[in-house]
Amino acid sequence: MASPDKFLPLLLAGGKRCPGRMMLCLCPSWVSRFPSKTLPGQFSLLILKAVTFEAGGYTYLDTFSSPCRATYLLEDGSVGSSMGEGLDCPTSGSPQLNTLTEDVLLNYQLLGGKGVPLPPMLALAYRPPVGLVSPHPSLMFHSIQEKQDLQETMEKAIHAFLKQPEVQGSDKVLVQLSTSGWGSQESTAVLNREDREGLLSAAAALVPQIRSGESILLTACYPSIQPLQKCRTICQRSHCSVMAGKTLLFIGAGVSKKLGVFVNAKQYGIKSILVCYQDHHPAYKYVSEYLVYNYMDHTQDEVHAEKIVAMLEKKGLQADGCLTFICKNTILCALVRAKLGLPGDTVEAISIAKRKSHTQRHLATLDQDWRHLPAPRQYAVRSEHFEDLAGLKSTAETFGFPAVVKQEYGAGSVSVKLVENEQQCEEYVQEMMALKAMDPNGGFASSPMVMEYLGGDKYVVDLAIFQGRLLLAFLSRCGPSILPYFISSSHLMPSDISQEKEAQMVAAAYQSCLHCGLENGVYNVDLKLAECGPKLIEINPRTGGNFLPTWINEVYGVDIYIVAFMIACNIQPQVWTPKPRGYFVCISCPIKQHYRAKEKTPGFDGILKGLTDKGLVKSSMITDVVDDTAPVATLSIASFSTRKEDAISKIILASQMLSIDSEEYPVKYFLEPFM
Repeated sequence: MASPDKFLPLLLAGGKRCPGRMMLCLCPSWVSRFPSKTLPGQFSLLILKAVTFEAGGYTYLDTFSSPCRATYLLEDGSVGSSMGEGLDCPTSGSPQLNTLTEDVLLNYQLLGGKGVPLPPMLALAYRPPVGLVSPHPSLMFHSIQEKQDLQETMEKAIHAFLKQPEVQGSDKVLVQLSTSGWGSQESTAVLNREDREGLLSAAAALVPQIRSGESILLTACYPSIQPLQKCRTICQRSHCSVMAGKTLLFIGAGVSKKLGVFVNAKQYGIKSILVCYQDHHPAYKYVSEYLVYNYMDHTQDEVHAEKIVAMLEKKGLQADGCLTFICKNTILCALVRAKLGLPGDTVEAISIAKRKSHTQRHLATLDQDWRHLPAPRQYAVRSEHFEDLAGLKSTAETFGFPAVVKQEYGAGSVSVKLVENEQQCEEYVQEMMALKAMDPNGGFASSPMVMEYLGGDKYVVDLAIFQGRLLLAFLSRCGPSILPYFISSSHLMPSDISQEKEAQMVAAAYQSCLHCGLENGVYNVDLKLAECGPKLIEINPRTGGNFLPTWINEVYGVDIYIVAFMIACNIQPQVWTPKPRGYFVCISCPIKQHYRAKEKTPGFDGILKGLTDKGLVKSSMITDVVDDTAPVATLSIASFSTRKEDAISKIILASQMLSIDSEEYPVKYFLEPFM
């Protein structure tokens, strides 16, 4: 609620990113306060009439026959009384909060401290409070105690500011007081960067107005940065308001590294019901209800689903959504969801995606029904499953080598191997069948499958789809796999490939999901970029695991967990794929090299902790496996930087300090595709 001129850039940005959901109310009579149904003693703000903003700057006057509820209120707190007091949605407009949000220099530092890219700024501060400014590479700061000195310092400071290479790349410079606000046109001027005299005159004109604690600011103009950032903040706070008080049913807790799922849910005010096969799990303290039930024999998922539903009914528990972050539990989760009548993908869709050879055969039969995109069959890779060794021999005769042998219901590159001939294939299948007798692939009646071996680089697409529409997608690139078991060696986010190739990979992942029936959820898709274009390796019908959610949050500022939570409740998240803030690079150390490095490096754990504490790297355990002959990676070491080259250099240095870099594990070789 405000005059349109003050927040027009924000309204236009919101119309572009959240079409039809950014509304301007011009007077108090256009809204109404009604007692909140979720928070006793507070009020919901109902919108009766509004100017609605759509993409392309298109607007129209909306009158709602059924009032819609505001999920975020932004008002001009500098005038009149506040409508935001006592509301059940986030607000930004009280006089006290307005003092903070209108302080451009303070907000600049807060955003910079969170890694948000910022334009160069010159601050001429008049008697600033102690501790006002923390160092930032894009900020030139001058503290001045007398107005006369301010006038004298101004010319040299502006001259030095305009000579910066980053400023040279901008066409305009904004001159304003620090307390004039981001969107305000008061006490501001926008001039050409080359107009040095005009900039000096505009800054000098502000000297008589400046008060103790304020600053005269000159900012290189990149007009799209701030409104989009503020729009994202509004959307994030709106998400929190919408999800607070919702109840989610989780099927399975997973290993300790998945604990962040439940921590995040609790922070958002979400009530969690967890069904877990373990009597005790660290997630216990973050959930509202902890139900113990052994569902590990996934050949009986239909029975398990009925019993889980019966447990919920017996306790009188109801959920707004049901989801899982565990690949083995995706079919069970879909069955429970269907029996409870909750929104989400069908059992058939999840089953097609979960059974790897079935995914490929399904896509291979589909011709394109969207003429402007390639046929889904072009992404399919030849693959066959077999029940026994006799089936293997008949398959091998027609398939050819080299080939890839994997489990039909597998995940995470477990039990995947490159075989060069029929003998290797038969030996590995016998080994898999022997292991299956002891542990039937996490409870699935799964037979092995053989798949065509593809050349080219591997990529991972993490994407969110709501009601069949692509909301966002993040593409990352994998380094050379450690053969023959396809152990991950290195990873880069963002992928740093051309926009054309990135678009091809995202389109391939999106189409593959849609044509398998996956229309509502967050998915993780592995692809190869072969000479003939993108090829599908597999679809994981759940959110990406390991380090990917953390990376997405730090590189793009998107919490993929809240996106999954909202879609599970049939609520559309207001999200998009923003520009990356920097690069994450990592190496994944195989268990044998991990143990060898620990033996060669006295104080290995202490050195790693020191590197982590200093912020040079981030480390995490990928798996809890202790068998040093197992074909798995156990340790991930990653580094983030605004420059890809700096992130790579940190990884190389850390790997040398920890003796991970060796002839058996040449780190530079695994990072070379990213250089």
